[in-house]
Amino acid sequence: MKFIITTVLFSLLITIPVSAQSLTNMSKETTIKEYNYNNNEKIITIKTIESQTQNLELQETDSEKVNQHPEKTSIIITKEILIDNDEDIFYDKKVTISYAKDENVEKNINYTNTPDGIIINTSKTLENPIFLTDIGTYKVYDTKIKIENLNTAK
Repeated sequence: MKFIITTVLFSLLITIPVSAQSLTNMSKETTIKEYNYNNNEKIITIKTIESQTQNLELQETDSEKVNQHPEKTSIIITKEILIDNDEDIFYDKKVTISYAKDENVEKNINYTNTPDGIIINTSKTLENPIFLTDIGTYKVYDTKIKIENLNTAK
Protein backbone atom coordinates (compact mmCIF):
# COMPACT_ATOMS: atom_id res chain seq x y z
CA MET A 1 0.00 0.00 0.00
CA LYS A 2 2.84 2.35 0.86
CA PHE A 3 4.46 1.54 -2.49
CA ILE A 4 1.27 2.42 -4.41
CA ILE A 5 0.86 5.79 -2.66
CA THR A 6 4.51 6.62 -3.24
CA THR A 7 4.22 5.71 -6.93
CA VAL A 8 1.09 7.82 -7.42
CA LEU A 9 2.63 10.84 -5.68
CA PHE A 10 5.84 10.51 -7.67
CA SER A 11 3.98 10.29 -10.99
CA LEU A 12 1.92 13.39 -10.11
CA LEU A 13 5.04 15.35 -9.22
CA ILE A 14 6.54 14.51 -12.60
CA THR A 15 3.46 15.10 -14.78
CA ILE A 16 2.38 18.45 -13.32
CA PRO A 17 5.51 20.42 -14.40
CA VAL A 18 5.48 18.74 -17.82
CA SER A 19 1.84 19.68 -18.47
CA ALA A 20 2.53 23.31 -17.54
CA GLN A 21 4.90 23.76 -20.50
CA SER A 22 2.24 24.62 -23.08
CA LEU A 23 1.74 28.34 -23.66
CA THR A 24 -1.76 29.21 -24.81
CA ASN A 25 -3.53 32.53 -25.06
CA MET A 26 -7.31 32.06 -24.66
CA SER A 27 -10.33 34.30 -24.41
CA LYS A 28 -14.03 33.42 -24.13
CA GLU A 29 -17.14 35.58 -24.42
CA THR A 30 -20.75 34.48 -23.89
CA THR A 31 -23.85 36.39 -25.01
CA ILE A 32 -27.52 35.44 -24.67
CA LYS A 33 -30.18 37.16 -26.80
CA GLU A 34 -33.90 36.70 -27.37
CA TYR A 35 -35.40 37.27 -30.81
CA ASN A 36 -39.03 37.71 -31.83
CA TYR A 37 -40.21 35.97 -35.01
CA ASN A 38 -43.48 36.10 -36.93
CA ASN A 39 -44.71 39.41 -35.45
CA ASN A 40 -43.91 38.46 -31.84
CA GLU A 41 -45.66 35.08 -32.09
CA LYS A 42 -42.49 33.10 -31.47
CA ILE A 43 -39.60 33.96 -29.17
CA ILE A 44 -36.32 32.11 -29.59
CA THR A 45 -33.31 32.28 -27.30
CA ILE A 46 -29.82 32.14 -28.78
CA LYS A 47 -26.70 31.70 -26.67
CA THR A 48 -23.39 32.40 -28.42
CA ILE A 49 -20.07 31.33 -26.91
CA GLU A 50 -17.10 32.75 -28.82
CA SER A 51 -13.64 31.53 -27.92
CA GLN A 52 -10.28 32.50 -29.38
CA THR A 53 -7.24 30.27 -28.90
CA GLN A 54 -3.67 31.02 -29.87
CA ASN A 55 -0.75 28.72 -29.18
CA LEU A 56 2.31 30.76 -28.28
CA GLU A 57 5.68 29.61 -29.54
CA LEU A 58 8.95 31.20 -28.52
CA GLN A 59 11.61 32.22 -31.03
CA GLU A 60 14.58 29.89 -31.23
CA THR A 61 17.02 32.82 -31.29
CA ASP A 62 15.82 33.84 -27.81
CA SER A 63 16.14 30.37 -26.28
CA GLU A 64 18.96 31.34 -23.89
CA LYS A 65 17.44 34.69 -22.86
CA VAL A 66 15.30 35.47 -19.86
CA ASN A 67 12.87 37.75 -21.74
CA GLN A 68 11.79 35.77 -24.78
CA HIS A 69 9.61 37.11 -27.58
CA PRO A 70 6.75 34.95 -28.86
CA GLU A 71 6.33 34.21 -32.56
CA LYS A 72 3.08 35.09 -34.31
CA THR A 73 0.87 32.05 -34.72
CA SER A 74 -2.64 31.71 -36.08
CA ILE A 75 -5.67 32.40 -33.92
CA ILE A 76 -8.41 29.75 -33.98
CA ILE A 77 -11.90 31.21 -33.50
CA THR A 78 -14.73 28.91 -32.44
CA LYS A 79 -18.33 30.09 -32.10
CA GLU A 80 -20.88 27.80 -30.47
CA ILE A 81 -24.44 28.92 -31.14
CA LEU A 82 -27.12 27.24 -29.01
CA ILE A 83 -30.68 27.71 -30.31
CA ASP A 84 -33.82 27.26 -28.21
CA ASN A 85 -36.86 27.60 -30.47
CA ASP A 86 -39.59 26.49 -28.07
CA GLU A 87 -40.68 27.27 -24.51
CA ASP A 88 -38.81 24.51 -22.64
CA ILE A 89 -35.61 24.98 -20.64
CA PHE A 90 -33.39 22.99 -23.03
CA TYR A 91 -31.56 24.17 -26.14
CA ASP A 92 -32.69 22.45 -29.32
CA LYS A 93 -29.79 22.90 -31.77
CA LYS A 94 -26.10 23.59 -31.55
CA VAL A 95 -24.20 25.20 -34.42
CA THR A 96 -20.39 25.29 -34.18
CA ILE A 97 -18.44 27.59 -36.50
CA SER A 98 -14.63 27.41 -36.45
CA TYR A 99 -11.99 29.04 -38.58
CA ALA A 100 -8.44 30.38 -38.42
CA LYS A 101 -8.25 34.14 -38.15
CA ASP A 102 -5.80 35.67 -40.60
CA GLU A 103 -4.60 39.19 -39.90
CA ASN A 104 -3.85 39.85 -43.58
CA VAL A 105 -7.19 38.65 -44.99
CA GLU A 106 -10.54 40.13 -44.05
CA LYS A 107 -13.03 37.32 -43.48
CA ASN A 108 -16.32 38.31 -45.03
CA ILE A 109 -18.41 35.56 -43.47
CA ASN A 110 -21.54 36.87 -41.83
CA TYR A 111 -24.26 34.68 -40.42
CA THR A 112 -27.84 35.23 -39.37
CA ASN A 113 -29.45 33.05 -36.72
CA THR A 114 -32.82 31.47 -37.48
CA PRO A 115 -35.05 29.18 -35.36
CA ASP A 116 -33.92 26.17 -37.43
CA GLY A 117 -30.24 26.92 -38.15
CA ILE A 118 -28.19 29.70 -39.71
CA ILE A 119 -27.95 31.64 -42.97
CA ILE A 120 -24.39 32.16 -44.25
CA ASN A 121 -23.64 35.32 -46.24
CA THR A 122 -20.16 35.69 -47.71
CA SER A 123 -18.69 38.02 -50.27
CA LYS A 124 -18.98 35.14 -52.77
CA THR A 125 -22.62 34.24 -51.95
CA LEU A 126 -24.28 37.65 -51.76
CA GLU A 127 -26.78 36.72 -54.47
CA ASN A 128 -27.47 33.23 -53.07
CA PRO A 129 -27.00 32.93 -49.30
CA ILE A 130 -26.49 29.45 -47.86
CA PHE A 131 -29.27 28.26 -45.53
CA LEU A 132 -28.03 25.46 -43.22
CA THR A 133 -30.58 23.60 -41.11
CA ASP A 134 -29.81 19.90 -41.50
CA ILE A 135 -27.66 18.04 -39.00
CA GLY A 136 -24.13 17.47 -40.27
CA THR A 137 -20.72 19.01 -40.89
CA TYR A 138 -20.21 21.57 -43.65
CA LYS A 139 -17.22 23.42 -45.09
CA VAL A 140 -17.87 26.90 -46.48
CA TYR A 141 -14.73 28.68 -47.77
CA ASP A 142 -12.24 27.42 -45.15
CA THR A 143 -14.83 27.65 -42.39
CA LYS A 144 -16.00 24.47 -40.67
CA ILE A 145 -19.67 24.46 -39.64
CA LYS A 146 -21.21 21.66 -37.59
CA ILE A 147 -24.92 21.41 -36.75
CA GLU A 148 -26.09 19.07 -33.98
CA ASN A 149 -29.53 18.26 -32.63
CA LEU A 150 -29.62 18.66 -28.85
CA ASN A 151 -33.34 17.97 -28.43
CA THR A 152 -33.43 14.18 -27.98
CA ALA A 153 -36.65 13.95 -25.95
CA LYS A 154 -38.85 13.30 -28.98
